Amino acid sequence: PSWLDLRAVYGATEIESVHVARRARRRRHSLHRLRRLACSLGFLSCRVIPSDSCGRPDAARNDAQMYLRAILVAAFAHSLQTPPTAPRAVDRRALVAGGGAAAAAAAIAAAKQTRRGYINLTGFPFPLGPFVARKTVRSEIVPGRIWGFEQEQSLGGFGVAANARMVVVKLASGLWVHNPVAPTRELLDSLSELGAPVEHVVLGSTQYEHKVFAGPFARNFPKAKVHVAPDQWAFPLDLPPQTLGIFPSKDDGVLTDGRFFDDEFDVRVLRPDKRLGGGYAACEAAFVHRPTKTLILTDALIKVPKTPPPVLAGPALEALGRPDNYLVDVAARVNWRGQGAELRDATRRPAPADLAKTGWKRDALLSLWANPR
Repeated sequence: PSWLDLRAVYGATEIESVHVARRARRRRHSLHRLRRLACSLGFLSCRVIPSDSCGRPDAARNDAQMYLRAILVAAFAHSLQTPPTAPRAVDRRALVAGGGAAAAAAAIAAAKQTRRGYINLTGFPFPLGPFVARKTVRSEIVPGRIWGFEQEQSLGGFGVAANARMVVVKLASGLWVHNPVAPTRELLDSLSELGAPVEHVVLGSTQYEHKVFAGPFARNFPKAKVHVAPDQWAFPLDLPPQTLGIFPSKDDGVLTDGRFFDDEFDVRVLRPDKRLGGGYAACEAAFVHRPTKTLILTDALIKVPKTPPPVLAGPALEALGRPDNYLVDVAARVNWRGQGAELRDATRRPAPADLAKTGWKRDALLSLWANPR
């Protein structure tokens, strides 16, 4: 959100709509020219890629270059999007007078926004959004025993998002929490409704999109034990988990194969023999909750549903599904993986009936393969 949104949410002062409209008009005047400049930069950047003897880009050698170039151009183009008009501050007099149904709805929305507030600007090389607020959606996976808490995880500036899920299991002694998400007030309140203390905080992966919230979440439950998958690493400096605010328990803080957690879980560590470039360790732990026969993983197995998860449904997916989407346009101009002609054709087609569904398909492809095809 822009600073205008923040002022409206936290009630610093009432924002006159005329000022908002005036700034929006000024921004729109230069928006078209700047977008064309961003797309031109993407088009020109593909000219300098080394080619083979036939004049075609060497895909095996230049995929990483094209990926970074496309993200930088997409991030620039995304930054030129017109920000949403900021809501007006709530008029307390309207509420008192009894004629404030709209104002009451605005007050409720503002309260929800503050309960979802969480500032995160970390992550290398791309910060993980949303940057200032995260919605939480709770679902019951096994009645009375296992719940999922989902939040949006977006690639800042790239227009791509995924649903990150925290899994909570109720043990005899308390709650077992797998891969914590951002500890917003909304999340913590929803977690407290389960009526049991948090006994175990488990980081089942080495990937930073899951690690980034483990420390902040655990600080809300100082009596809980913390357990992590082995081979934890950081980039560009390979720092130990403690420097990132993650303090594994002394006795069983690093997960190993065996039966743990009140004998309710069988644990197996999925640990590649070799690390990838830059010390990258793709290690995670797999858990089977024996009483409910439930398998809990991080990234080793992924199911992509046909419809978008509720936490992601909204204008962002609809924008990604439009034929004139800036991300698809940029990918077409840089001839991403040789699909320029096909992607340009996609931008000329009529808008699909279900923009959110089309946006979800593109989002899933971009998230898993960095490929909008």
